[in-house]
Amino acid sequence: MLQVPLRDLIVVHKDQQYLDDVKAFEQYIVEELRIQKLTFTTDEDGHGVLYKVKADWPVLGKKLKKDMPKVKNALASVTSGEVKRFLETKSIVVAGITLSEEDLQVRFWMNSS
Repeated sequence: MLQVPLRDLIVVHKDQQYLDDVKAFEQYIVEELRIQKLTFTTDEDGHGVLYKVKADWPVLGKKLKKDMPKVKNALASVTSGEVKRFLETKSIVVAGITLSEEDLQVRFWMNSS
């Protein structure tokens, strides 16, 4: 099987100790993935990391009943910064309703634009 090398891989994590632990496997990662450049960083903002929340609709449907549509519409406008605070505080107010970590799942990705 022909493997095409990956030019760059950036490992972004807010915890430097986590990055240090992964860095111990740097040579293995580079060889196995055929990476030309491997970077470890805590700079989420500088690498376009975005956070979004996704509702657990079966749980929220039972909890919110008639308020579910307004929460569903408002979730789309929750900012990445608000989601980061949610990760720390474990609660967020959306459309006037307080939601907890049981109600939402956090997703994140790197914005390539």
